[in-house]
Amino acid sequence: MFVKVDLNNSPALVHLMEPDDFGRFHVEVASGGRDSDGCLSAGARDHLQAVLDESGIGRFAGEGGGSGEAGEGGGSGEAGEGGEDGGSGDGGSEDLFVEMVALKRLAGVRSAEWEAGFEKMIAYATSKGWTDPSGTAIRAHVEWSG
Repeated sequence: MFVKVDLNNSPALVHLMEPDDFGRFHVEVASGGRDSDGCLSAGARDHLQAVLDESGIGRFAGEGGGSGEAGEGGGSGEAGEGGEDGGSGDGGSEDLFVEMVALKRLAGVRSAEWEAGFEKMIAYATSKGWTDPSGTAIRAHVEWSG
């Protein structure tokens, strides 16, 4: 599963994609906010932060008391079963903590089987240190696209 945030729309759109895929987890952000060198603009990151704040989805991992503890030694990567640790190791600047209740809200009403799969994914992420210190949010790498 992954969270897709489309900053190209006004207001921004937030969706949970592939909610039955518990083997991977990340946040995909569609944003045209790149400079002439192709680097992410500060405005795009600020826009994402505003959407995260407004929606209650989560926060950047380096902010709000989570960086360093959940993801020491390298960061996030794929948080589902069999996932790989592909974190940036830069203190979380391109990682988010996504609130677990927000994921369930985005998923809508699901079966008991789905709930069990979700809990298994969270347990795996917790065993890898990919949750925030409170245990209420899961770490996810941000993948930026146009």
